[in-house]
Amino acid sequence: QEVINEADILVPNVLSIAQKVEQLNNITNEFYNNVKIPNSVSFPMPTNAAIVPANDIREKDIEVVQIGFLNYRNNDKVGTFNTGNRFTFDDTSKVLTVYPRYPKEEQCIIRYYTSKSKDYTTANMTETIDAPNEFQQSFVPALAAWIALTQDDIAKSSVYESQYRSVWNAASQNYGGAG
Repeated sequence: QEVINEADILVPNVLSIAQKVEQLNNITNEFYNNVKIPNSVSFPMPTNAAIVPANDIREKDIEVVQIGFLNYRNNDKVGTFNTGNRFTFDDTSKVLTVYPRYPKEEQCIIRYYTSKSKDYTTANMTETIDAPNEFQQSFVPALAAWIALTQDDIAKSSVYESQYRSVWNAASQNYGGAG
């Protein structure tokens, strides 16, 4: 609600709260598509398949799966004729499967990029922005840029877009992602 209130001060408008909440979800997706925040999880891999104990992992965000000294590549990205070490990950069940099977139980490390963990609704507007604290304030000019664009105020939209993009570009560089 705070982001919406501040954006409304910057760009007075008649848009509904629901429209702004929907755009806030789009902005959060855009943030995580541009700012690659690294994360990792470690757990024992008993056989060739295990449920990953982290709810925020999506297949498209996995960078590396390492078991023991072996790295596994995403089977969907390496092609069907790959005979090397590869993995599949089911986003729904959170099951990681590796091929070929590792010979013994070993520690598995997954390095991945953090992604959006929740959607905003008009019912949960008291929740904080789904981004690291240091970047939450950048969502105000991001929303203000969109609001200005809906009112055909290209100049104002460009100013606010420049503000939040410079923060996101710096964040991307700080995290080492390709923003």
